[in-house]
Amino acid sequence: DLELNDPKILQGFTDHDYVGIFQYDSPGADKICSGVKFVHFEDVAAMTALNRPGTARSGLATQYVERKKKPKLVEKASFHPKVSEITADTLGIIVYQEHVLRIFTDVAGFAPATADSLRKKIAKKWGDETIGKERENFIKGAMEMWGPEGKMRPKGVEAMTEKVAGKIMDAITFFGSYGFNKSHATAYGIIAYWGMWLKIKYPLEFYWALLKNEPDRLRVQQIAKDAKKHGIELLPPDVSVSGKDFTIDGKRKAIRGSLVDIKGVGEAASAAIMKDQPYSSFTDFLKRVERRKVHKGVITALAKAGALDELLPNTRWFIENIEKVWTALGRVGPDDADFQKLLKASGSRPGYTDEERMLMAASVNPLAFGKHPVDAYSDFIAKHVKPPIASMSDEDFFTAYHNKGCWVIGVIVEVKYNQVGDFHTGPAPSDSEKARMGWGKRYANVNVEDVGGKQNRIKVDTEIFDDYREIVDSGVGTAVILHASVNKKFENMRAHFLVDLEQYRKKIEKGEELNLWEKIIHGEHPSMTWPWGTPAKAHERQFNFRFYNEGSKEKTDLFTGIVTHVKTKPDRRDNEMAFFGLIDAGNKYIDCVCFSSHWIELKKHIATGRLIKVALDKGDRGGGYIVNGRYTEWLKKSAKTDAPKK
Repeated sequence: DLELNDPKILQGFTDHDYVGIFQYDSPGADKICSGVKFVHFEDVAAMTALNRPGTARSGLATQYVERKKKPKLVEKASFHPKVSEITADTLGIIVYQEHVLRIFTDVAGFAPATADSLRKKIAKKWGDETIGKERENFIKGAMEMWGPEGKMRPKGVEAMTEKVAGKIMDAITFFGSYGFNKSHATAYGIIAYWGMWLKIKYPLEFYWALLKNEPDRLRVQQIAKDAKKHGIELLPPDVSVSGKDFTIDGKRKAIRGSLVDIKGVGEAASAAIMKDQPYSSFTDFLKRVERRKVHKGVITALAKAGALDELLPNTRWFIENIEKVWTALGRVGPDDADFQKLLKASGSRPGYTDEERMLMAASVNPLAFGKHPVDAYSDFIAKHVKPPIASMSDEDFFTAYHNKGCWVIGVIVEVKYNQVGDFHTGPAPSDSEKARMGWGKRYANVNVEDVGGKQNRIKVDTEIFDDYREIVDSGVGTAVILHASVNKKFENMRAHFLVDLEQYRKKIEKGEELNLWEKIIHGEHPSMTWPWGTPAKAHERQFNFRFYNEGSKEKTDLFTGIVTHVKTKPDRRDNEMAFFGLIDAGNKYIDCVCFSSHWIELKKHIATGRLIKVALDKGDRGGGYIVNGRYTEWLKKSAKTDAPKK
């Protein structure tokens, strides 16, 4: 039997230590539980019930969190002492279906069967007419029970009024439709509590069990990263000690990677290797394993994963010269003196850097030394990524970047494809309305996780979806650099453009031509090569100092930048207007609005990927800076500024 109010375990919930915890290991739970201090098990059960899409959208979860932070709000929001008594376990908020049933029976005097029938009607969101009739019965019953002459009202307890009774029924109708069964919430909460108890008391065994039973490669990486954060050492596979599953290394109190999880090895080869463990040398390994199952491809994968590091003098040399090594083996065998001399001599050659070693391991080994996939690019990012990278893990991220552009580096952890109209409710729109809505156009919601472990949903909207379809389709596990706008109210992001980090790295490594966005990331903004005339004028136009000068009395000024995206839509008179973004050489981003009166003429200049100089009214009005039509120029002479189509 566990103590369900252990402060150390509850602190784990307060600290959002949710990786591997049932019902809590999700971006939604992390968001809903923001600011909640868990002081007893009832908080775990309540937040489990509140962590549902419906309750999140209804504002119910937000109200609960606000009351947790400010207990006085509970008193101010109280309907009536009896309702407060029934909902005391959830700070006066109607969360559970049991709350609804008790209010119907104890406040309005409904029979249990009647109460349950009405609860079902509310849960199924029956029409206002049906609920309206029951509302009258509820108010009547509440007045008979708790009104001025109420038979249940003790002396000293305030009388129920028809107005208050109506508010209670309104609250039930609104929040009751999202109600969760308390017995389910409690059972789910207990499972979550057990998980947190194991994570805190027995972390090594907890993470081993998670890794052993997780089939998804990226998920393994996320768990491994969290384990490392908690002081659990994660070791690469080793042909001498690893098994077909993750194992606990008792001597080092660490988790050792498995052989089967190495891409290109498989169960048959793993079984052949395990049969003759351990191995004293690479020669010993080659002589004793069944070479028909442990062939060249398997051995190459083992070397890339780091599973042969203890047996090879130089893993890098071995991988780069595998063909030469394999030819020699076929000719003379592993005991040959010349072959042994070849291996020994490799020890003096340059080996992998830590970054190269991680990148190589990550290509075949999901554990990747317990690092986040983006960690493998840390040196590359420091040298070749010039814009400032925002941390989505910062508590004030959405506040700091609200209605602004920001750069993010992370790995794709989830992709959901949709098309306009998927979530439409109500009568079907007409053909003309569908045309205005862009009915049927594809877009995607992509969850991206940064090195801090924070995940956010980023929308790849209809106007850019086709351009970046290849990156989106590459799917889970793809490392990306992206630029996006941020919305604090909805805590979501909208992508302007994306770059595949691995493809960018390969281009730099091979000296290949970069596309527009890669050039900007590399510090080669097209405005830097435009013939401005004088250094002073160039500096002004490239970084827009005059535009940002708050001391200037000018109400309008020119802005020079690359168009990141363009989204058009009909205005109220059905004329086309546009919303677009601009990014300058200093990586400052602004949103712009061009009304239909100007767009009809200016759309020939303003297109994604173009370097433009445009007159804007200064002062962002919330939706962006207004294009006033006084001056717009497409600066065509800066070569190759059209955006890439991938």
